[in-house]
Amino acid sequence: GTATITARMVDPNGVTKTATCVVYVYIANGVYYIKNMNSNYYLQVKYGGVTNLTDVYQYSKYNTTSTSNTYLIRQMWKVYHLGEGRYSIRPMNKLNMGLDVTSNNVDIYNIGESDSLSAIPSYGEWVIEWYSTGYVFKNNGNSNLTMQVENASTTICATIVATTYSTS
Repeated sequence: GTATITARMVDPNGVTKTATCVVYVYIANGVYYIKNMNSNYYLQVKYGGVTNLTDVYQYSKYNTTSTSNTYLIRQMWKVYHLGEGRYSIRPMNKLNMGLDVTSNNVDIYNIGESDSLSAIPSYGEWVIEWYSTGYVFKNNGNSNLTMQVENASTTICATIVATTYSTS
């Protein structure tokens, strides 16, 4: 996304001086948990699936000291900045897959193994922007569609869908 930095001052004559600067901000490449701020649940590959069109849903965070890596990895996502404000978001349990939108469903789909802007199909690219309500994940294949929990549910295992987002 972008951030606009504005500095204002009032000089001794009472005249306000203003300067602004627009800075491009991106999320660092790495492995992340993606947490829903409304439910406090985490994005997870359903049942640890590894095939095309496997759904994603929200689930409680696994305890890192008592849970096997097989379960922990279902909630870990490799986020990679492709350039031009776009990202690939891959499940750590199957790195040739990526979050994508099929109709109005968010699932994982084979997007190949390369993390380059030219290699990732648009349905597997995401724009991540900050709003006062938190980060919003917009699908680059259709920027009107954002990743959200179905019916704004705060229950465990609620499905993640792609729907229109309003900033108001």
